[in-house]
Amino acid sequence: MVSMVKSEEQTRPVRLDGWRDASLTRIAELPVGVSVVLYEVQPGGCMRLSGQEDHEALMVLAGSGWVEADDGDRQPVGSGHRVSVRPDDSVTIGTERGLALLSIFGGWMLPE
Repeated sequence: MVSMVKSEEQTRPVRLDGWRDASLTRIAELPVGVSVVLYEVQPGGCMRLSGQEDHEALMVLAGSGWVEADDGDRQPVGSGHRVSVRPDDSVTIGTERGLALLSIFGGWMLPE
């Protein structure tokens, strides 16, 4: 039997420093301290992840763009790439064409 539940969570824009034309939808918050979020970055937009207290893994579901570390090292990313952000690291993720990323946050299940 299949069980379906309609989520009350809505997609909402993020209005923080380092974020432009990006939104998030919370998919799940698990009691073990793991959260699953869908980030969508519109063409020309960017998002900044910084100072996390735990690991975050992002899977690029669609689109293409880049990930830039604080040291200026910029790497291209596209559909199928996984980006790992370690605690206390900061990265900016941007795109000229649009990008959708699935985030799993919570280090107990993520490899170093």
